Amino acid sequence: MNLIHFVRRQVKRSLAALGYEVRRSVPSGSMQRPVGDMQMLLEDLYQRNFAPTAILDVGANRASWSRIAKAVFSNANLFMIEPQVEMEPHLQRFCAEHPGSKYFLAGAGVVSGKMSLTISDDLAGSSFLPSASSVELPTTGRQRTVPIVTVDELISSNQMPVPQLAKLDVQGFELEALRGGRDYSVRRKHLCWKPASIVSSRTCRCCMK
Repeated sequence: MNLIHFVRRQVKRSLAALGYEVRRSVPSGSMQRPVGDMQMLLEDLYQRNFAPTAILDVGANRASWSRIAKAVFSNANLFMIEPQVEMEPHLQRFCAEHPGSKYFLAGAGVVSGKMSLTISDDLAGSSFLPSASSVELPTTGRQRTVPIVTVDELISSNQMPVPQLAKLDVQGFELEALRGGRDYSVRRKHLCWKPASIVSSRTCRCCMK
């Protein structure tokens, strides 16, 4: 074994004992980049000359994903949909830091109106899917009525432009949110929807029926 390989192995062993793993750096856009990392995925799209100007974040929560997207696509405005009033300070802060971005304190659905939202303890897993299991649920704070908007209505009323990139993470309610964006996503072919991920009109076509 030559000296260089010996030193590399010893360094890796020492770092592994401390809980670290050494990997070779792979540039953005490379086919060797690991999968499953959202920021790397966005960076890879950027390296492929994808440059959205409007990005939709459905289920924005604390705007964590929007911050990742904004860091990669600095020229894009974020349009965030989030029904939990507890998240409004986070959304307000993001919009104050990034003028041109906007949030809607509502859920996204197939038709506008109101729905019951079941609140999770961590506010990250709240969902429209669970139905009230008892008459006490709405009065305990575990379930509340929130407004519902549709993506199509937000676009047609000029409250937001047609986005070129979309992320949906709404605890199993993605298909309903998608159906509310059907007119623009299908007719104009600007984006393809996929739950909890990102897509672009340059790499795929919308197949929603």
